[in-house]
Amino acid sequence: IRLSTAVPLVDDSVMVVVLSPAAREGEARGVFRAVLSSARGRTAWQTPRERARATVQRACAVSALALMALYAALALAVFRARDRWGRARAAALVTVAALWVAVAALSPAGSGWASARALALAAAFAHHAWRVRRR
Repeated sequence: IRLSTAVPLVDDSVMVVVLSPAAREGEARGVFRAVLSSARGRTAWQTPRERARATVQRACAVSALALMALYAALALAVFRARDRWGRARAAALVTVAALWVAVAALSPAGSGWASARALALAAAFAHHAWRVRRR
């Protein structure tokens, strides 16, 4: 019997392998579990909650980027020609700002710089929306 798994550590990985005759499978599984439970170190494994959080963060970032591209296209094609679209422009800017706030809120704990950039983008879009709405 061969039991093996890779343990992804932050800077490297470790391969744990236990070989045993088939007659001693129970003992091999016990040794395998004991070795895995005794391993110490920071792993790169993500919990299901961390994986879901990363997925939502990526979805928010992609949505914000897509809305920014759509807003840019609308700004070039329609908004310049028609000032009556002020409400729609403000709504688009507030939506993009809200998505950047979501990206900042969902950033992992150690990435303060990424959160700060996302919040700065959100503030810029919210400020521009406020100026558009005042007109």
